[in-house]
Amino acid sequence: MRNILILCGVTLLAIGAFAAWKLTQTKHYGEPFKGAPRAELKELIEQPEHFKGMPVSIAGTVLRQCPVSGCWFYFKTADGRDLRVELGDTVPGLPQKIGHEAVVEGRIVPQGPTYIFVGTGVEFGKNAAPKPPDETLAQAERASKPMDDGYPVDFCIVGGEKLGSMGDPVEYQHEGRTVKFCCKGCVSSFKKDPAHFIGELDRAAKAGAPATPKAH
Repeated sequence: MRNILILCGVTLLAIGAFAAWKLTQTKHYGEPFKGAPRAELKELIEQPEHFKGMPVSIAGTVLRQCPVSGCWFYFKTADGRDLRVELGDTVPGLPQKIGHEAVVEGRIVPQGPTYIFVGTGVEFGKNAAPKPPDETLAQAERASKPMDDGYPVDFCIVGGEKLGSMGDPVEYQHEGRTVKFCCKGCVSSFKKDPAHFIGELDRAAKAGAPATPKAH
């Protein structure tokens, strides 16, 4: 009996050790890393022209992320400035990794009045911080306002992000109707259930209140 108990204890310890080891492992998505030089977030934000067109790698903690497909997320500097990282063209879907460390290779590119970082590959590591408040929930709770061009709501009907906050909205034609999104990843999610999202858009426009994005 004693030997059986010892064996069970050793087995449990081994399982625990393996689980702990798995939590520390990184997970790669997209194209393989090519050894691009590391750039500091602060320098990238302050001097984007200096890095324009240059492949670099950046690292940080994911503070908020596309709630539908995970195709974009934000890094924040120590002084509170943030940088949007977009991977929708390379990886259409990413797991939710808010609070996790991440390394991304790609290039800084202009988008509207600002710059974003377009990644070709990303590697997520351990959970470095507690999950921050759900900003997408706060966005969904705000009042809906028409856009200047007559579009009935000012937010992405899928992801909940304010239209224009990430550069020009992505437009998609559905049965002769223009629908606007915050990013390309949300278009893919819309195509999976267009009737649902069109219904949400119509209800939001009619009631003058925001629709809650569908969880995926």
